[in-house]
Amino acid sequence: MAKLYEALDQLKAIDDLLEQSTDPETQEILGSAQAALQNETVETAENYLKYMDELKAKIAYLKDEADRITKKARAAQKRYDWLKTAMEYYLRSTGENKKEIGTYTISIRKNPPKVVIDDEQWLPDDFCNIVRTVDKTKIKEAMTDGKLVLTVDGHEIQAAHLEQSETISIK
Repeated sequence: MAKLYEALDQLKAIDDLLEQSTDPETQEILGSAQAALQNETVETAENYLKYMDELKAKIAYLKDEADRITKKARAAQKRYDWLKTAMEYYLRSTGENKKEIGTYTISIRKNPPKVVIDDEQWLPDDFCNIVRTVDKTKIKEAMTDGKLVLTVDGHEIQAAHLEQSETISIK
């Protein structure tokens, strides 16, 4: 069985030959070849669709499995954090900042200072990053004839345009 795109190319070639041929016997041979190839392309397309169904099921399974493993990782992280807090409580209750326990050493140390913002509105712009985002909804509303043309320094510049795309629906 040929690949779908190869079979479609062959069908186009047969169509071209049928248009050029005037011999009834050749047209009959080409017609039967065309019918056989069309059946083969339908069968190949159906096999593609069956395989796509299998892939869709596999994707759903793998996403569910990823969610399950993520939940297990979160549970393990919570348990680890709880045990770490318990070890900190234990060390602080001894009154020591460092203690050797078997082959392990636990200690309490200071982290580097971190900035805590009390009220962001009073900070000058020099201390802020300003992020510019495009509002495509407003641009679409401002468009005329599917284009957004702006005048900058006396020159017209097309800043945006609409594009229509297509998608295939498989049911």
